Amino acid sequence: MKKIEGYLSIGKEYIEPEKFIPVINSETQKPNGGLWATKHELDCVCYNTWMEYLAEHHHLIFYKYPDQYPVIPAVFFTLRNEANILKIESAEQYLELKKQYPGKNDNIDFELLSELYDGVYVNVIALARKKETEEADKEFSVSSLILFNLDCILEYRQANIFIEVDRNHGFDLYEYNIVPKRKKYTIESGPTLKRKKKDAK
Repeated sequence: MKKIEGYLSIGKEYIEPEKFIPVINSETQKPNGGLWATKHELDCVCYNTWMEYLAEHHHLIFYKYPDQYPVIPAVFFTLRNEANILKIESAEQYLELKKQYPGKNDNIDFELLSELYDGVYVNVIALARKKETEEADKEFSVSSLILFNLDCILEYRQANIFIEVDRNHGFDLYEYNIVPKRKKYTIESGPTLKRKKKDAK
């Protein structure tokens, strides 16, 4: 069976275009806004890089998803073939982008990048290899996709992440299962848009 590779965005029950916040430069190397996600295989139910990070820093689960634990919603999505994603795969490339698109506090101007690309993928493993980009590696935490344009999404489906406390280790460790749903949506046919059309009748 062919593996379906895409991205997982955690904390969202569905993608709502009307609530999408365009990317905004911040005081740090990480921008605000956009749709954040990590690489993910649809059938991979027990591993995701962001969930692994949350499991290691479990206080963040309650900080970021206080009203959703122990079942955190997520969306799994794939991109169109023509999606224009800038992939940052080396520390040298990251430093060069800071020169080409200078932003606040010697950071990359992601707002300007959003006018040129549908999104950017940051490989933090590459950033960790050079001292000048170590801080960016720490701020991004895990390799991430920041999507600027929702129209480049081919389709998505909802998922639930079930979290269990490991009581044998003083509540410090977590087990989780990522369970995707079968029904697929496009940005134009998402459940929020269908509900709005129904309410308008």
